[in-house]
Amino acid sequence: DGALYSIGWLCEKLKITKPYTEALEEMLMSHVLPEFQNPHGHIRAKAAWVSGQYADIKFKNPQNFIAHLQCIVGGLRDPDLPVRVDSVVALRNYVDASPRELNEIRPILPQLLDELFKLMNEVENEDLVFTLETIVEKFGEEIAPYAIGLTQNLVAAFWKCISEDEEEDDDAGALAAVGCLRAIATIMECVRWAPLLQKRSCAPHLGSGLPQLYPHLEQLLMPIMEKMLESEEQDVYEEVLDILSYLTYYSADISPALWKLFPIMCRAVKDWAMDYFENILVPLDNFIHRGNEMFVSSRVRCPPQPGCPRRLASVPTPMQKHKAAASNGPFFGCCCSDQLVCEAAPPPQ
Repeated sequence: DGALYSIGWLCEKLKITKPYTEALEEMLMSHVLPEFQNPHGHIRAKAAWVSGQYADIKFKNPQNFIAHLQCIVGGLRDPDLPVRVDSVVALRNYVDASPRELNEIRPILPQLLDELFKLMNEVENEDLVFTLETIVEKFGEEIAPYAIGLTQNLVAAFWKCISEDEEEDDDAGALAAVGCLRAIATIMECVRWAPLLQKRSCAPHLGSGLPQLYPHLEQLLMPIMEKMLESEEQDVYEEVLDILSYLTYYSADISPALWKLFPIMCRAVKDWAMDYFENILVPLDNFIHRGNEMFVSSRVRCPPQPGCPRRLASVPTPMQKHKAAASNGPFFGCCCSDQLVCEAAPPPQ
């Protein structure tokens, strides 16, 4: 155990120091690979960790790389929890190191995701989130059929990370929360491209109706968007806006639930989110252009504020008229958000 630990921690030095660099592959095959069969769980876990530390070296024999990868994948079903956790962490390094060898993982991708979900429910470990994010990024459109299950687990992991960050002021928890949302955004991108890939016969196993998953994803993500869009000083504001951009653009139509977020964004721009204005413009534009009828109607209501008529103004205020003239365009906006100027069709007279 001590020898494996030392080899693992010296990896960065050994990778760049001759003559050790040329001997690393032989060392892994002779002294690390056999330990995956060790009867003691803590030794198997250490072997998985060490193997992951050296996943990015240049293997002269590709079969040696595959042999280690197969042991890592096998470790996901090990009876000892530490072995499974260290195997998941090492798997991320292997997926990052050599995308060409992903064919070894593709046939077992559903089982791999199941094992990962089980681990995420058993232990709270940010590295599990980072591994899942890497798998989603590397396999791209191939994970689209598993979008709902992936999103459910990522949402659960996100709330855990946020809770830990608030209780312990943990930077690692905040970083993991960002990773969860980035992985969700990648999933939504995969759902978007799935039908096109099927048409090109690149992914015959994908369903043609995958864009119809957006309403289901919206239900899972709505609590996150509602809370994070109105919370100042959030580290995940940009990522939440990215998710909202996907939902408002690729869904068949913009749901009433999503429209409730529109005035929240407007008020955030007025109060504190001006630094995020470029990010807000994308979903804002989607709301206006894809939901034009709703936008120009009186059905979009503002959050309750003193003196607010709680509807889009049919007659602009003097301040709104002044800003509309300055922007060389018509103004139509919320009475209680007089700092927001939007170019859009005026309401019918």
